[in-house]
Amino acid sequence: MITLKNISLSFGNRAIFDELTATIKENDRIGLVGRNGYGKSTLLKVIMGQQEIDGGTVSLLGGKRIAYLNQEIFLDSEKSVLDHIVDSSQEIANTVYHGTAQVRAQADKILRGLGFSTDRLQMRVNALSGGWKMRVLLAQLLVQKADFYLFDEPTNHLDIVAKEWFLQFLKQAQFGFLLVCHEKYFLNMLCTSIFALDTPQGVWYDGNYDSYIVRYHEQNEARQAAYIQQQKMIRQKKETIARFGASASRASQAQSMKKELEKMVRIEPQAQKTVLNVPLPPIKQSAKTVLSVHNLSTGYADVPLFSGLNFTVTRNEKIAVIAANGVGKTTLLHALASKIPLLAGTASFGDQVTSALFHQEQSLILKPEHTVWDEVMHDLQTTYTDAQIRSLLGCFLFSHDDIYKKIAVLSGGEKSRVGMIKVLLKQANLLLLDEPTNHLDIPSKDVLLKALQEYSGSILFVSHDQDFVNQLATAVIELTATSAICYPGNYHAYLQQKEYLSSATNQPATYQDHHNSLKQPRKANTPAVAPPENLTKKIQKIEREIDKITKQRATLTVELGQLVYGTATFTQTYTLLEKLERQEQELHNEWEHYYQSFL
Repeated sequence: MITLKNISLSFGNRAIFDELTATIKENDRIGLVGRNGYGKSTLLKVIMGQQEIDGGTVSLLGGKRIAYLNQEIFLDSEKSVLDHIVDSSQEIANTVYHGTAQVRAQADKILRGLGFSTDRLQMRVNALSGGWKMRVLLAQLLVQKADFYLFDEPTNHLDIVAKEWFLQFLKQAQFGFLLVCHEKYFLNMLCTSIFALDTPQGVWYDGNYDSYIVRYHEQNEARQAAYIQQQKMIRQKKETIARFGASASRASQAQSMKKELEKMVRIEPQAQKTVLNVPLPPIKQSAKTVLSVHNLSTGYADVPLFSGLNFTVTRNEKIAVIAANGVGKTTLLHALASKIPLLAGTASFGDQVTSALFHQEQSLILKPEHTVWDEVMHDLQTTYTDAQIRSLLGCFLFSHDDIYKKIAVLSGGEKSRVGMIKVLLKQANLLLLDEPTNHLDIPSKDVLLKALQEYSGSILFVSHDQDFVNQLATAVIELTATSAICYPGNYHAYLQQKEYLSSATNQPATYQDHHNSLKQPRKANTPAVAPPENLTKKIQKIEREIDKITKQRATLTVELGQLVYGTATFTQTYTLLEKLERQEQELHNEWEHYYQSFL
């Protein structure tokens, strides 16, 4: 389908690609990963012929259609959203579809899946915000039914509901794709191989993102062991050369050894993997009931975005708020932080509760003339020493001279990390976090996730990153215009409960009805019903055990692929895998039993 042979490309003195070679087949589902600036977007442009290369060749299989989603937006159409996509698909209307009517029906289906209401479908494209224009571009590409897709951050600007629809769409799709994405959930659920641009040559890994990480660390450890062994050998040879050099009879041997050392290809040492311990400030313990919301209604200009909300946050809970864009997730957090007034109802905080709000638009909060250090220290009220604060900055990837960078020159992700550090230093025992993962790459998300997992207070947070929600949430609140429905457990548990409730009422689960938000398993205006505390703990314990077994199976699967079939080690590993699979199934059955007892 796509053949890259000996691709070389340099920007200045830095080699982005050096003799990079790869073959991509039509049905491959590949995750393209690597740190920012290592050439992920550039490689997609090379494939599409939009980036000149210094050497090598790119070959595309004739007669096959490749669609490319660029991060940059070039849409300025006066037409309505639906008409724009239909008109731009005229070339395939009679080849891929059976006329324009079928194109319109498919476009309508995809657009609604991506969150477009009936009213928004009729809006002019050039009147949309950048985020909605990106959704138009994505829908336009999906309508094409291309043979292969190049996706450059397709989940940008999608809310969690649209992401879930898009994930299911790609799962069922017949085409292959090369996917650049900073969301582990997508890379794990969709990709069967990973192409990592950790080096200018790129490295292939079988399996999803988690398998890649396991194998990557294994290779780094093996490389480090080889480095240590080589250094030991070099020292021994140098000592021998020094001894032989003093002897006339051994001088030729010493000279020969010296030449061997000069020709030796040196193994580069691996950066030592450090255990990340985020030094969080101590917080005061709050009352058991941290926050009680009763019949809450709020919005702007006396127009409510939602009304009749009822839910409770208890001590140490970490609750994710999930809804389609426009329902009012940000508005809810700002109302709870007293940034906007309540229109009706109450939000009561328990004794000893102090809260801190993380604003998703840190550019509006941080002072551009400050350095990172100045911004973090500004109005800081804490007993932390400078060394402790520097340590916290280091954990959030600000080390050495990075702390003296001006806020004005920071990237969006760097600003988000500064904002989060400031929130954590407030020593509040209730965090209200509005899209804390915005603009963050996977390593930065991992740092933030670990910090929040170790945080000993309560969290009410909004995030459209499924993996982040899954790893952090102890419960999920599904927010609609008329209700806040609480589901115990993480994101996976939330989806399982939605599916179970939908099947129990013979209503198929859907992620397409964005205008009215998600379908409701209970009547609107009904107070959220939480399970008994002892049942919640049992469910959460089972979920932790399932996650642990899942990780063990992923590691063993990688190991099994490296063993010789029929050996004792192979048999032992395979038997252990089967045992873990049975244990996981038993835990799933136990989880369903407990949850059904709650229903």
